[in-house]
Amino acid sequence: MKTRKCLIYLIPVLFILAINIGCSGSGDSSDSLPSDPFSSDFTQFQESILDEINFIRTDPSGYAEIRLKPYYDSSSDNGAYTDIKSRNAEEPLDLQGQLCSASSKYAQYLAENSVFGHYENGSPAERCEAEGYDYYSGENIGAGSQSYYNATDDPSSAAEAFIVMWVIDMNVVGVGHRENIMSSTHEKLGAGFFRDTDSAYENYAVLDFGYQ
Repeated sequence: MKTRKCLIYLIPVLFILAINIGCSGSGDSSDSLPSDPFSSDFTQFQESILDEINFIRTDPSGYAEIRLKPYYDSSSDNGAYTDIKSRNAEEPLDLQGQLCSASSKYAQYLAENSVFGHYENGSPAERCEAEGYDYYSGENIGAGSQSYYNATDDPSSAAEAFIVMWVIDMNVVGVGHRENIMSSTHEKLGAGFFRDTDSAYENYAVLDFGYQ
């Protein structure tokens, strides 16, 4: 049984944006892309993102106690602890190769061009469709220069840090990242990471969601 521990991350330094429909690697890229859309050949970061998302979706109360309680105790959780603790469980998501390809390519584009937004290189739906996936339902993007977001060094800790930040969603109207992560609409997940130390925020992560 996996033992889960809480690491404390600084909330305000993550730059994040979310889109919800129907209802943000290093130069050597440790996140190489699976060519088969149903491949199990996903990166450690992608697998770790999936683990964290399915932890909160299937055991929201447990996630709140382990990941969010320290922020609640310091009044820096943006209401996430009470919100998540009170939610019903949702079905787990599955990684999907085409979504992972779209997410990874967009994380690289954001990092290499030092830009940040959902529409810097087409729309999220268009990027997913370009990979052959037609069931896009939402996107989260995030970036931060702090070492705990560096998935090249520690994919599991970086995945945990990004998900915690998206769930807390400090200063985000409507907590859209949290809602994306918990949405019952989504069934599939793509995740991508890219690191470029010459870019504005260095570490960039993208999640793309799909409804089938």
